[in-house]
Amino acid sequence: RVVIQYSPTELFKAGSDIRKAHNFFNKNFAGVTGLNVVLESDKGNAFKTPELLEKMNVLQMKITEHNQVGKAVSIADYIKRMNFVMHDEDESYNRIPQTVEKVTDFEWVEVDGKEIVREKEAEVTGHDQISQYLLLYEGAGGRDLSKVIDDKYKEANINVFLKTDNSATNRDIIRTIRMHCKEIFTKNISVSFSGVSTLFIDLADMIIKGQLWSIAISIGIVFIMIVLMIRSPLLGIIGVLPVIFTVLCNFAIMKCFSVPLDVGTALVSSVTIGIGVDYCIHYLTWATDERRKGSALNEAAKKALSGVGKPVMLNALVVAAGFLVL
Repeated sequence: RVVIQYSPTELFKAGSDIRKAHNFFNKNFAGVTGLNVVLESDKGNAFKTPELLEKMNVLQMKITEHNQVGKAVSIADYIKRMNFVMHDEDESYNRIPQTVEKVTDFEWVEVDGKEIVREKEAEVTGHDQISQYLLLYEGAGGRDLSKVIDDKYKEANINVFLKTDNSATNRDIIRTIRMHCKEIFTKNISVSFSGVSTLFIDLADMIIKGQLWSIAISIGIVFIMIVLMIRSPLLGIIGVLPVIFTVLCNFAIMKCFSVPLDVGTALVSSVTIGIGVDYCIHYLTWATDERRKGSALNEAAKKALSGVGKPVMLNALVVAAGFLVL
């Protein structure tokens, strides 16, 4: 099977400035290609619950296991950081708050006629604790939350940084993330994808669809032209068979030499149809004329081959030499 992919940076030479900059940022930073994993709940404030945030945290860890993923950022990271800081950077609190958290509270009590402060242990729900963190963050002027959560806390975004812009690899990453989402979340959480990486995937899909339509239309036009010129539907079918064979050989060679089907190579099949179809028309026209003169089928084929064989071969060599320059 021919690999279908699109990579903008691979259109440039390996030593070009764009390729060097692209490789440098992917090597030393999280990645230059963005992917947005959008999770949506059917309930408001869903992404304030510890259970759902913990599931999101698990999803992030699974996403970053892929060798082409540099980093993933979501609302879960903000909550973990705030929980860590609010507990004097105790490493045991570098996590999502649990469903019920035990906290230290203070109360004034009277002992021997004096009021003193006494510590006591209290319980608070993880939902309330998360809500307080978010209130403090927004009250302090934090504005980054709009990048990872909506104002109703029912739609969350995981920003994934990829180290490749190859559409085939990006498609594999999205397929893997979708599989993880089915394993982690319930049916009331829907997942969708957006970002630059999805544009590359859509472009690759458009390439293959456009290629198939282009080949089909080209073969159809060739068939109609041969039928109108020779006035024989049977010869029209015979005439398009070499064209179809040429296209299949083109894709077989691409497979053997691991040449992907992308923006550049997608033009080759259409070009091969245009280059080779005139040879077929020359031969069939000559053979048909010989048949009309009374020659037998074998004799007409031999005369057509002797008449146009040499010019066709010479023309094919000249055209091939011209395209080798490209």
